Amino acid sequence: MSGSGENQVEPAAECVPRRRWRSRTIRLVVLIVVGLLVVLAASVLANPPVTGYDGTENDRSPAANLTNGLTEAVAQYAANGQSYAAITPVLLNKTAPEFEWISDGPLVGPGIPSDALAVDPCADGAPCQAFLLAAYDRLDHECLYALTLSAVPADGLGLPTTGGTSYGLTPDPRTCSAGTPGHPSRPASGWRTGMSQAGFPIGASDAPSTAG
Repeated sequence: MSGSGENQVEPAAECVPRRRWRSRTIRLVVLIVVGLLVVLAASVLANPPVTGYDGTENDRSPAANLTNGLTEAVAQYAANGQSYAAITPVLLNKTAPEFEWISDGPLVGPGIPSDALAVDPCADGAPCQAFLLAAYDRLDHECLYALTLSAVPADGLGLPTTGGTSYGLTPDPRTCSAGTPGHPSRPASGWRTGMSQAGFPIGASDAPSTAG
């Protein structure tokens, strides 16, 4: 009888170290998880996400957005009586909804979509033969501009005096906008007739356009 009693006690005694091991393992896992959460929270606080940036192709290439935006504007120019007057954000949001077209701007600030393009359809005033676009590069903190001229503008507007497409940028802008009709925003770089081979930012090898 005594032998059978000893056999019944042994399993219970063996469970004690197992329970202790499980308890220690659980505490260790909890400490690791808490540590990881602390590290993650510290990383987010040190590097807050940029409002509106979601890593899409539009985010990564605002210069390409400008090029595509001008292509759409020129197509609508031909379909609207050879004038940019009607090429407003209302029309463009219907014909090219992949972008968020807005009047003038600004493009810097909370709640602005990452693919937003600011529009000035009449940068030259009443003739409406100068279409200006602006896009904000959230990674490099630059305001990028693209301008297409279908006719030589009047002097005094700060626009190139030759037709075609010109580009410019303003680094670290307080605001980023296309301007208002007849009062276009001017890039700090001056207007240039082409992009550098790598796109924006514009390199010194690109000859600046003559401003009127």
